[in-house]
Amino acid sequence: MNPVFLALTLQAILLVLGADTELSGTQTDVYKNRISDERAGTELLEPRSGILPKGRFSENSVRFVSSHTASRRQHPATTVRPKPDYLWKVSTPRYNCTRLNTRYGLTVNCSHRGISDISTLRLDRPERIKQLDLTGNLIHNIPNGTWSPFVQLTRLGLGGNLLSQLENDTFTGLGRLEVLHLDGNGLVMTRRNFPEDAFKPLLSLKSLYIYNNSVINTNNVFSSAKDDDDQAYPDWALASLTSLEKLYIDGLPNRNFGMGFKNMTALRYLSMNGYNGPCNLGQLDMGLFENVRYLESLTMKRCGITIGKMHQLVLKPLKHLSQLDVSRNVDINLDGLATLLTGQVNSSRLKHLNVNMVVNPYSVSRCVSFQIASSLPRSLEYLDAALNNLEIVGSRVFQSLPKNLSYLNLNGNRFFFGSYLKDMWKMENLKTLKLNGWIRGYDLPRYFQKDQKRVFSCDYDTDEDDAQEEIVFRLPPKLEHLEMNLADLSLSITNFSIDANNSLKYISAYGNNIPSLVGTIHGLHKLKYLDLSRNNIKSISPDFFYHSNLTFLNLSGNACGSYLYQERQSLRFSDTLRFLDLSNVAVKIFKMDFSTLKNLHTLILNNCNLEYFNANLAQANSLKHLDLSENALYTLDPHVLEAIMSIPNLTLNFSGNRVGCFCDNLHFIDWLVHYPHLMDKNLSQLWCDKDGLITEVKDFRTQFLLLQRECASNLLLLSICTSICVSVLLLNFVFIGYRYRWKLRFWYYSAYFSVWSNDPQGDNCREFGYDVNITYSAEDEDFAEETLADALTAHGLRVRISGRDARVGTCMFRDIVEAVQACRRTLVVLSPGMVSSKWCQATVNLAAQEAFNSGRSVLKFLVWQSVDPARLGTSLLFLIQSSDISFFPPEESWQDGRAMELFWRKLSRGLK
Repeated sequence: MNPVFLALTLQAILLVLGADTELSGTQTDVYKNRISDERAGTELLEPRSGILPKGRFSENSVRFVSSHTASRRQHPATTVRPKPDYLWKVSTPRYNCTRLNTRYGLTVNCSHRGISDISTLRLDRPERIKQLDLTGNLIHNIPNGTWSPFVQLTRLGLGGNLLSQLENDTFTGLGRLEVLHLDGNGLVMTRRNFPEDAFKPLLSLKSLYIYNNSVINTNNVFSSAKDDDDQAYPDWALASLTSLEKLYIDGLPNRNFGMGFKNMTALRYLSMNGYNGPCNLGQLDMGLFENVRYLESLTMKRCGITIGKMHQLVLKPLKHLSQLDVSRNVDINLDGLATLLTGQVNSSRLKHLNVNMVVNPYSVSRCVSFQIASSLPRSLEYLDAALNNLEIVGSRVFQSLPKNLSYLNLNGNRFFFGSYLKDMWKMENLKTLKLNGWIRGYDLPRYFQKDQKRVFSCDYDTDEDDAQEEIVFRLPPKLEHLEMNLADLSLSITNFSIDANNSLKYISAYGNNIPSLVGTIHGLHKLKYLDLSRNNIKSISPDFFYHSNLTFLNLSGNACGSYLYQERQSLRFSDTLRFLDLSNVAVKIFKMDFSTLKNLHTLILNNCNLEYFNANLAQANSLKHLDLSENALYTLDPHVLEAIMSIPNLTLNFSGNRVGCFCDNLHFIDWLVHYPHLMDKNLSQLWCDKDGLITEVKDFRTQFLLLQRECASNLLLLSICTSICVSVLLLNFVFIGYRYRWKLRFWYYSAYFSVWSNDPQGDNCREFGYDVNITYSAEDEDFAEETLADALTAHGLRVRISGRDARVGTCMFRDIVEAVQACRRTLVVLSPGMVSSKWCQATVNLAAQEAFNSGRSVLKFLVWQSVDPARLGTSLLFLIQSSDISFFPPEESWQDGRAMELFWRKLSRGLK
């Protein structure tokens, strides 16, 4: 016996018994050196089957040795030394298996851990494990007694390993096992690999997976030609599984299910799926299912079934069959399908039939004939006939379908519009109809089709008046669910009618090409769900959805963004709508009237490139979820925020936007900080846009405080600058007003007179009331009224004297402007008193403005007394120099009558 193993065993026994015994230091060093020098020693210490004695030196014993030694270290009085490092070699190799409590109980996942020898696997408390997954390892052998500790195991996964042969004691100890996976191994179905008693210990097994183990070539023969290794369904081994309910197995060519299957009276589900493993059934003889009469569900998917190689009564023994799946057998064809179903045509149990892609996808189009419809089981309720190149429906087909048919899947076919649609209503119990397209494509063909004869016509009787008859669609009266997704529809929806006797509640038609919704659909009063997303819709009639009872509407992914922006043609929705999806519609500004959306619960506007959201939410009291995520919004208006806070239980999704982190947007950031509970995702996934720099913000509260402090200092500076600017502007206004005070006054009164004047004539053709208006100071009153006025009147002038003819109670400036505009000329008596007279100054300035505006000569000065030029001022001196001026003769000439007459005549001529 190996001395290292003997010493370790002896020390473990002594430690378990509590003996205060130790190995000498010399012995320990010797053992350490031998183990480090000889790798074979390490292999001997690994816990493999037959090496470690049972019970006394199990994994639990090793764990006890470790804990006992650790406890003895705590007491210095003990003489037991710390456990040598090499003693840990007895521990189980760690595979990092995970433990989890699931609905099946304690589950241990050891899948894909590289386990090659299952005997090296040691798990804590195996008696508690209910489910063990060993999928995808390198296990090639299961020794006897492996499962003895797993007394409660109900599910075991051994798929994807290297098992090639079972033994009679392979599953000993698994009496409670209910599910067993052996798929994906090398267990070719032969007597050598499946001995007769291999499954006998599995008394409770209900589901067995042994598919993807056989090797079958494409010529319907086995890869091995040895007689004793011929593959067959292992009924001799499966016969003991009397409680088995589900069997997943490879489909073998030209093999029947043997006599052993008669004992499996609980078997209800049999699956042969060519997508999971080899399946090539070849010839379907009448006795294929003779010994599995109790089957309720049968799957023969992608199993190479071909027309001409099946007995028409092959399914007749299956009296209890309720589900049949023969999909993806592309060479059955419709005629072969009718042959295959002959044995079940009068079945009262078969309710679910899956026959999708039983026609080669590269063949010509097919017609659904009366014979095919009549071959379907009369009890059928569910029919999946997708991907069969169907193009047209023949005469009497709809009324020949099973009466209880409630689900019909015709996805991926090629139906065109025809008069056969008038008979759809004859499917009286149909509730679900699927007419979706197919975009996934097919595999490349492996061979050329023999039958390429195209069906150009179908046995359908058409009326001569069909072309002129107005279309009124009659739907199946109980149809509730209709799908036409990705169906290559390319049309605009205009006015059309559907017979009111329908129950349609759900329509999904996304992924087509429907550029406009301009008509009105009549008859869909029960429709609740409508999906028109991704249809390239560009225009919608404002009332298209208004006269409906929709509760769910999806318009996402369309091109109607610019149309939604037009305020004069905003969409109107019915008040029953609860869910509205307008995402991905590319509308920059969103404005919508919610007055009719009082029951709207969810509004989705994400990823719309929204820059401005100004919807009036005041009346949307039922709104609970508003999604504005992934847009270009940097803020929300205060009235929108106020409406959000006023609506109870409303949440806002604002993630993915770039919040404007500047002072003008401080109100919105303040709202985000103080009302985070109103955010669907709180403040996560928000970005901060500050001076063009985009950064992700984790803590908006800190950002708000920093921005608030920055804006406060900016506000003080802004206030000072604003005050200075306003002061400068006011001073400028005062200066300009003072500088042009006369002009402003004149404009005002001129405008006033032009509005209230009854004289429609202009200046050029105006009849003046006076020829001259004499303006003078109080000191010159006698000269002006007695001498000057009388002389001018005597020479034929109509004279207006300011002091005499002024209207009492009239504003001074108004009277001056009226006098200036009513007289052809204004004569100013220039004297020292005139220079100091405000009246005269006003008259002179307003007369000068009249001359400037009218372009005529208005102002004339008469120097009565000499005036010091320094007293005149710049403005008055300029007016005197630029106007007509006359000098009154000196006093020594007053007695010269001829000289005075000449002066008065010349002055009068100059004033006319």
